Amino acid sequence: MPNIHAIEFIYPTGAKLSLNDKSFREAIKFVLNGQFIKNTPIKVVFPTTKKVLYFDDDYFRSYIQENITQEELIELTQCDGLYRNKAYLNLQGYGSIDAGALWKSQKGELFLIDRDDLVSTKYDVDLFQEI
Repeated sequence: MPNIHAIEFIYPTGAKLSLNDKSFREAIKFVLNGQFIKNTPIKVVFPTTKKVLYFDDDYFRSYIQENITQEELIELTQCDGLYRNKAYLNLQGYGSIDAGALWKSQKGELFLIDRDDLVSTKYDVDLFQEI
């Protein structure tokens, strides 16, 4: 991806930063330098292709430091969307999950964004809200 026509960074507060005509690497550096908001975005959206990446700070910094390739970054962070559970969940085989936990959607299943445990569940419109 030498140049991107548009790339959007969505922040936990709902703020949105749209960058045009920057390379993928330049856009990531701009965001990581905190030149727009001092906070870290939660997701990256490519409006023309509708691709969504979960903005994992460690993975994106590894990409900028050239420890992983762009293809590896995309493979590690690409998802169909991001969700938060609306209420406290008690999942069989795992235990309790507080309301507001972050989940990524992949192929109709939701995965808790947690590096320590692999937790997944089916999407339920009554339990989850897309962000």
